[in-house]
Amino acid sequence: MTTFRPSAHATVDFPLYDDEVAGEMVNAEPAPGRCYACGAVKSYEAFARDASKPSGRKSVCRECDSRRALAYYHSKKAAA
Repeated sequence: MTTFRPSAHATVDFPLYDDEVAGEMVNAEPAPGRCYACGAVKSYEAFARDASKPSGRKSVCRECDSRRALAYYHSKKAAA
């Protein structure tokens, strides 16, 4: 543990860098997710990034999201 002294009168002890904590965060594998469209359990990488979600990933897998977008595209193309 490193001691950080913001002034001569105060002493605050906190880890500035802890290898053990950082190693766990870097090496931890994310839990698999369930796609809400197809219901399949897939790896974390199968879901596109979405910064608005707490997990940082979409709730629909890339494959289902691609099918949804393609269906939307064809429905708009047919209407035009």
